[in-house]
Amino acid sequence: MNNNFKVETVKAGDGQNFPKKGQTVTVHYVGTLLDGKKFDSSRDRNKPFVFKLGMGQVIRGWDEGVAQIQFDMPTRICIRPTRLSSNHPTQFDLEVRS
Repeated sequence: MNNNFKVETVKAGDGQNFPKKGQTVTVHYVGTLLDGKKFDSSRDRNKPFVFKLGMGQVIRGWDEGVAQIQFDMPTRICIRPTRLSSNHPTQFDLEVRS
C-alpha cells in the first residue's frame, strides 16, 4: 500500500465488487482540506466525475485508492502531499457508482 494515502470505509459493501484497471468508473466526490474547507464537489454540481481507472487520468491517490473501493460503498480517501501534488493533505469523500 502506498504511504501517501489511506482508504477509510464509511459504510461496508459486499466485499466482492471492485472496479478493475482500465475500466471506466463514475465517481461522486466531495474534496476537502483536513480543516473541513471544501475545495471541490461533484455532488454540488450534480455531475459525477468519469475516468478510466489506472490510466493516469487522475491523481495517483485516486488511481490507487479507487481500485480498493467497492462499488456503491461510501469511502474516504486521505491523501498526503507529495512533490507532485498539493502542499496540503486532502481528503475525498467518494462513492464509485456501479
